[in-house]
Amino acid sequence: MIYTNEIYYMKLNYTLNEHYFDSIDTEEKAYWLGLIAADGCVHKNKENSGTLIISIHRKDRAHLEHFRDFIGTDRGITDFMNNTGFGNNTPMSKISIYSTKLVDDLIDKGVHPNKSLVLKPPLIKKEFWKSYLLGYFDGDGSISRTQGGKNFTFSILGTKEILKWAKEILGLPETKIEAQRNICYIRCGGLEKPYKALKNIYYENVYSLDRKKSLFKEMEKVVLDRNI
Repeated sequence: MIYTNEIYYMKLNYTLNEHYFDSIDTEEKAYWLGLIAADGCVHKNKENSGTLIISIHRKDRAHLEHFRDFIGTDRGITDFMNNTGFGNNTPMSKISIYSTKLVDDLIDKGVHPNKSLVLKPPLIKKEFWKSYLLGYFDGDGSISRTQGGKNFTFSILGTKEILKWAKEILGLPETKIEAQRNICYIRCGGLEKPYKALKNIYYENVYSLDRKKSLFKEMEKVVLDRNI
């Protein structure tokens, strides 16, 4: 379909599958829902019109291009510099999609306005939880080498509710939820423990961010070389 909206006196025409998030019935949909829960935001204005915006680091710009393919849109991607908060002077890329239907479906699945303060586990079937968490990890998680590459560390940011849920999926029930500057997070370091945890979401051929998946593969190689 062609979606038309008038914003700032500009007429915007682009293709869009507004029904993509009608139901979360594939791993790919669950993945993108998780990424939006982490890196996206939804808005409803006074006229009840909806907007979805996803912003990511510019080095991951290709990821937004893949998202466009999945939801069937030719909407343009904008590059900008983030000059606020922790991301000061960070090159970013974003996509803005005006669709009340799409936004209402995301809200129905648990992605609400101001979600960073209230986000809870997703309202989707349990069989898609791992794919959702992988998308969320690609948005609000990090993975890095430590001790010269001998060990690895990963962390995930979020609300206490989403982190408590994530710990169970990752098999880390004893991991503490910590807080710093009003930001909650969990962290796991070493080799065997983070590998076993992330292996729960990096399974088979589920779509994910190449940059982080390559670090997981490096971790896996170290683990297998050591026969752990």
